[in-house]
Amino acid sequence: MTLLKKIDSFLVPNLEAEGFKKRAGEIFTIELAEGFIGWLGLNRAKHPQGGVELNPVVGVRCQELEGLLSTILKERPHKYVPPTVSISLGYLMPEQRYRSWIFEENTIISLGADMTKAIVRYGVPFMNSASSLGEVGASLDSPRFSSAEHAMYRRPLIKWLLGDREGALQVCASCCRQFDQRDDPAAEHFRQFARGLESLVNQIDA
Repeated sequence: MTLLKKIDSFLVPNLEAEGFKKRAGEIFTIELAEGFIGWLGLNRAKHPQGGVELNPVVGVRCQELEGLLSTILKERPHKYVPPTVSISLGYLMPEQRYRSWIFEENTIISLGADMTKAIVRYGVPFMNSASSLGEVGASLDSPRFSSAEHAMYRRPLIKWLLGDREGALQVCASCCRQFDQRDDPAAEHFRQFARGLESLVNQIDA
């Protein structure tokens, strides 16, 4: 059995015992408030000095928002990818810095237990605290929890879901102006989103 499989054989049942559900790849989810799921991704890398380095990323996915985004972009919706907001676990811990766990053959049990404990102690409370439209919106306004590109698609939709259609269009238009001098694929993709959101507003107002 490879080191990765040994790590999985310990971590998966331990995380499942804490309420997480194993998904494809290195992703786990946990049920939160209605319409929200907690998200855990175990980023993996080979450590230069041997072993496997794991960096847990925790987040929250608003299913209604992500479903609406897929509809506007005419993309096939996914059940749990991507998270709406996320952060590397270490930044939620007391040290507030990047933290990873480097596993070797003789440290799987001790480090696996320690990492699971940290996820439950620091990651799950964050997930629960962010499982509302208002809290997700506040997190999207912070670069700690979302990249600028990721947030620009979702900040208008938070306004929309909170009933502020005019605010949704204003935020979207503000983001669109950033692409005024650009004609690259990223710029055109956002314009597609902006057109889709405007079309949705027009359908409701018709």
